Amino acid sequence: MNALGVPFIMFAGIYVSPEHSLLIENRMIVASSIMNGETIYQDEECTEVEYYHVECRDHCAIYANGILAESYFDANNRYVFDRVSDILYKMA
Repeated sequence: MNALGVPFIMFAGIYVSPEHSLLIENRMIVASSIMNGETIYQDEECTEVEYYHVECRDHCAIYANGILAESYFDANNRYVFDRVSDILYKMA
């Protein structure tokens, strides 16, 4: 089991924003709510972040480094991106 209790091995560590959700036991769980300080933690040494968003026709879970993570959900927050064209559009 990995740090999330998932019975398979992640391909590599995964970084998500604190408000990003992961699908665990058929529920979307916000990353900040499952931090344990050891295997799941806020990386205080990280000084730069580059996000990649995958938007599907419907908000869904997609595999990211071996775990199910939520796809981009447009909550009227596209303005936070430098360029909307930076969002990777993918039709499910």
